[in-house]
Amino acid sequence: MANNENTQPSNDLSNNNILRQKIYLAALLHDIGKFWQRADYQKNSNQKNFNYEKSDALKNDSKNLVDHICPQNFKGKFGYQHVLYTAQFLEDHLPFQEKNWNNNNNEDTINSLSIYHHYPSNFYQSLISLADSWSSGIDRLEKVLDDSESQKIKQNNLPFFNIPLISPFSVIQFKDDDGKNICGITDEYLCFLPKILDANENIFPSKFTSEQHLNYSGHWDNFIEDLKKLNEIYINNNDPDLIQTYFHNIFYLLKKYLWCIPAASNEDIPITSLFEHLKTTSAIAGCLFDYHLKNPNAFTAENTQRGTKLKLNDEHFPILILGGDLSGIQSFIYDIHQNKAANNLKGRSFYLYLLTEAIITKIIEKTETNISHLLYSAGGKFYMLLPNTNNVKNALDELQKEIDQYLWENQFGKIAFLMHNIPFKIDFNTNSNKIVKIENRPNNTYTIGELWNEVHIGLDEKKHKKFLSYIIDNNDKLFEPQNIAGKKDVCAITGEDLDESSKLTIDGITYHKNIAAQIHLGKWLKDFKYIVKKYSDYAKVNFNNQNDNEYKNQPINILGIDFYFIKDISDIQSLDYVEIIKINNTDLNHLKKYGKNNTFSFKFYGGNKVAENKIDKIKTFEELTFLDIENRTKIEKNSLDEYCHSYLAVLRMDVDNLGKIFKDGLNSYSNFAAYSTLSFLLDTFFSGYINVIRNSSKYKDHVNVLYSGGDDLFILGRYDKVFEIAIDIHKEFNRFTGRECISLSGGIAITAPKFPISKSAEISGEAEHIAKSHGKNKINIFGITISWNDIDEVVKLKDDLVEYIKSGKLSKGFLQKIFSFYQMYEESKDTNNQRFRWHAAYTISRIVEKFKDSEKNVKPEYVKVTDFLIGSSNNKKQSMLMKLLSEDYEKIVVAARWAELILRDKKKEENCKKISTESIS
Repeated sequence: MANNENTQPSNDLSNNNILRQKIYLAALLHDIGKFWQRADYQKNSNQKNFNYEKSDALKNDSKNLVDHICPQNFKGKFGYQHVLYTAQFLEDHLPFQEKNWNNNNNEDTINSLSIYHHYPSNFYQSLISLADSWSSGIDRLEKVLDDSESQKIKQNNLPFFNIPLISPFSVIQFKDDDGKNICGITDEYLCFLPKILDANENIFPSKFTSEQHLNYSGHWDNFIEDLKKLNEIYINNNDPDLIQTYFHNIFYLLKKYLWCIPAASNEDIPITSLFEHLKTTSAIAGCLFDYHLKNPNAFTAENTQRGTKLKLNDEHFPILILGGDLSGIQSFIYDIHQNKAANNLKGRSFYLYLLTEAIITKIIEKTETNISHLLYSAGGKFYMLLPNTNNVKNALDELQKEIDQYLWENQFGKIAFLMHNIPFKIDFNTNSNKIVKIENRPNNTYTIGELWNEVHIGLDEKKHKKFLSYIIDNNDKLFEPQNIAGKKDVCAITGEDLDESSKLTIDGITYHKNIAAQIHLGKWLKDFKYIVKKYSDYAKVNFNNQNDNEYKNQPINILGIDFYFIKDISDIQSLDYVEIIKINNTDLNHLKKYGKNNTFSFKFYGGNKVAENKIDKIKTFEELTFLDIENRTKIEKNSLDEYCHSYLAVLRMDVDNLGKIFKDGLNSYSNFAAYSTLSFLLDTFFSGYINVIRNSSKYKDHVNVLYSGGDDLFILGRYDKVFEIAIDIHKEFNRFTGRECISLSGGIAITAPKFPISKSAEISGEAEHIAKSHGKNKINIFGITISWNDIDEVVKLKDDLVEYIKSGKLSKGFLQKIFSFYQMYEESKDTNNQRFRWHAAYTISRIVEKFKDSEKNVKPEYVKVTDFLIGSSNNKKQSMLMKLLSEDYEKIVVAARWAELILRDKKKEENCKKISTESIS
């Protein structure tokens, strides 16, 4: 029985901020012992009946805590023994001495708050216990589990230290609107191995086998080495204000190592990562703490045999789930003039990334929360968990006004920011997985996925009320007469009128000053490796050799936050109160003491590397489409580029059925950490791994990723390379998810390099929409929709057509015959006229006879081509004739169009070589 003391919190408000930071950090580290326990048991797995008492990792002081922090199960065994390892970890590695903080409530140390979450003895320990339950979707105090060596995963009878994290994609199930299964149960699970987080092959799951060895021991050793580097910054410094920066820094260290470790080994199919569980537990604990401060009667503490348990009173809903959305992204990025479009497109895309980063930073600052509250952020959308207090709601209202004004005045209202929040609580007294109750809806219960969907619906409704706060506050200004007399300059990118205060001239071209900043972003993005984010009044930024680096002199300011761009970490002289963000690399070699209270992190960004020309500038669209021929440099110098270009293609793709996946796909796993794990994996593929594909030698000179993140992407480049990268992305995504029912659809627009990019974007968007309207797992190309399942056959058809036409075995006229057959076929859908059948049969039979007469002495060639056209005696189904007669036209026409473009390029290459040779000579 827990003791009766300290079941209610102190009313001493002077220590609330320190206590809040302790609760955040204690909750973030409350299950870190699960990682160490796995590593320790695996290291000693050769010992028979190894247990915590035999462990050399645990000191006696920690072992002796077992009676106090590990409740007993019905067999009399101590459950949740991982908290012993958590206690030892905090003793060994926490760099703070709390006794120097003048905290009156000595019982509420970080250690005690963290390790008592399974056997709480006071209010704040119980608060973290409640947050742990809400994060995992399990009432932890209702069941005691023995996570010793004997604990087995049911399907495979594995010891807990060899149980992997199963990919959440493996368990997704959902139906269409008619109740038909789209994605059903799979018998084959993919799992993640213990590897550091990096956007390469490390993030790909592999097939699960019971013989698989998971190197938790080595993974733990590497984690401790990085942790020691971090802790060096805090040696001999016991300022309690440092908890906030330490929280941020260890947060990213935990993300690097714990993303691939299961949060619980006792589940049938563990799909929640330990990192996401720790993150969401910390966020929920912070929400509950702040809500309690404003509503001291919201919770009732009850003493039970398993410690103090908090009960939330019925009328209280302590947490807001907040959704944020940048609306108008497509038109904002693509609605530009062609002048400097290559630089500006990339810059505008990255500006939106920084804008989202700035908004999240402002929300965290204004609501006095931290990075753990961010569930997910990608593609201009994000979701957060925040305290449901008037202070927070007022701060969000004021921030909405600030952002509205900024976007109206700086981006001409072309992009808007929307927010919608829903107050809720978790209630384990409901049935099945519907554990969410929403304020003002007392009779309804929801799953986590349904709650997520409710926020999405609310954001959609607010798209009809963009800039509402700005319009209300500036009604007179918006409708007063404007002075339009006199000639004004216009921005070369947007076409907007400019006044003297807003224009900037670069190389004789006039831009709006904000557009000029975006052009700089596009130019810098390919080079910098770090971003320094300055957002505090106390912040100081000093660089070495400042005049030698244009990046340092020109920070981008968004909503009062300065973003500096750094090529090399050695450029930093000293920094105070800033965040140093490493781009597309999780190596934390920037964990150094540059000054006071700095934070360190890493972010993945899709497409920071771009195709460059010979003078290290971003290639123009014409340069992207340049054909692969010799004497390229000489041709450029003789201004012959215009004769030597192919076509530009614009690709847009996204995940099919994403709404259903989030709303219904994980309903058997109703907890925030599971949804956060799924979101993280999707974004890591699109923001991180997409760079591995694009940066390969196959694509780096002719393809640029304009945008990729969340669940979608926008790519442009030379048409043939765009076709190929689309195929590779689809195949890699299928390998990543391991599920054919979790698919991508997309559309491709093919234009001349000088065709307006805004129109190309519009056409590719329409093509993507058409592809999705034909079902899922489709690609629309040349205005024709085909299934990705048929793409290998299309590629083979294309290759055969190119080979036979290049060698003269078939004429180019054969392609025109295919197109005419296709036109007849399309007409037959309305007229039921089947003339395309006999036209096709007659034409192909004539070609075969003619070929036989002219090539009768070259039997191998005759057999090969006739097999292609009419098939062999054993296999006629795959012949061109049978495909035409069976109305399999979509694949044939796409292959023929593709072959036609390749043959045109071959002709262009010959002409280009001829012209260049004559000119140069």
